[in-house]
Amino acid sequence: MNTLWFLLLLPLFWLNACRMLAARSGWRAFAARFPQHTPPSGEAVRFASARMGRVHGMPIHYANCLTVAAGPEGLSLSAPWFVFFHRPPITLPWSQVEAVEPLGNSGTARVRLRSDGDGPAEFTLMGRAGQMAASAFDGRRNPGT
Repeated sequence: MNTLWFLLLLPLFWLNACRMLAARSGWRAFAARFPQHTPPSGEAVRFASARMGRVHGMPIHYANCLTVAAGPEGLSLSAPWFVFFHRPPITLPWSQVEAVEPLGNSGTARVRLRSDGDGPAEFTLMGRAGQMAASAFDGRRNPGT
């Protein structure tokens, strides 16, 4: 009987955990401020990782579960289908991105946003997604290079 209750309550716990993490990471604030109206263009990295927001002082780590795209319109982030209902796709316009700073040689990059609005002021992209975001941001600032 206990197994039946566990199986019935597991989806409820999963939905609540996804909702809480989406709110605490700042994803929902980003989605309200920067909704994705059209699919992103440009290069995309699947199974990307990012860290954003904080819960008890620790950043929320989206490990190998995001799709990150960098195009002329901005930087797009989307989550997989099983957490999509609390994390709609986001497109951060380049005009709202203050800086994309590489952190060491690992490909990790810190994305800093302008301070006018809700949500975290920065987040971190790891690996190829960080490299792609940094090069797209630099290419947007220096179109001749």
